Parts: sequence; C-alpha cells; structure tokens
Amino acid sequence: MLAAGLALAVAAAQRIAPAASDPCPAPVLVAMRAALAAVSCARSGAPLEGAARLAFGLPLDVNRAGVRALEALPGIGAGRAAAIVAARSAAPFCDVRELERVPGIGRTTLARLAGRVMAGPDPGCAVAKS
Repeated sequence: MLAAGLALAVAAAQRIAPAASDPCPAPVLVAMRAALAAVSCARSGAPLEGAARLAFGLPLDVNRAGVRALEALPGIGAGRAAAIVAARSAAPFCDVRELERVPGIGRTTLARLAGRVMAGPDPGCAVAKS
C-alpha cells in the first residue's frame, strides 16, 4: 500500500510543471524515487543502495554512490556530484574530510553533509596509508 502511494506521488510530481520560483523540484523527485526504491528493497530483502539509503537516515558511501544519489544530498547539485565522481576515479576518498579536494566543497558543505555521507573502505586507501 505504501509503495503504491509513493508511486502515485512520484507520477503526480512528474506531471506538475515547477514554478519558476521553485528552486528544488528535482531534489524532491529524487527523494520520492529514493523512498519508493527503499520500500521495494525493504520488501525484497536487498540491501539499500544510493539515495534510498538517505530515506532511512543511512549515509551514502561517496566512493560508490552515483551522480543521481549524490544530488540528493544538501548542497550537492549536478555539477558537484559529477565532480565528486571524477575526483574519486582519480583517488578514492579515504575519509569524508577528503571531499574538500572537490571544487566547491568546503567546511560549510561538509558540515551540511555530516552524518549523511561516509567513505567506505576502499583498497586504494590501504595502499595510500602503508
């Protein structure tokens, strides 16, 4: 029942043209799609991935999340999400604070992301710390 309701909400939101003054229709849609995916994953027993993790208050792994999932984070738009993916392809993030190497991400953005992101274990981190 909940999944059906969320699916209807997503479909309705997609038909509504955003007002010129509305700055965030895309993040709202991302969040609603994530919630729908979270319900589907919870029912199937599959682990939550991507933005669906945010719907349950679980952090995103910045070393694995896709651009669309990263866009659901506060202060992260399409450009910063793409920059995060590009930066991690050069070198994984061994700590969340390393996000500061991404252009446009500083202390303020890191403070907004606190508890919403994590830097999962990556083999490249073990090599760098040795």
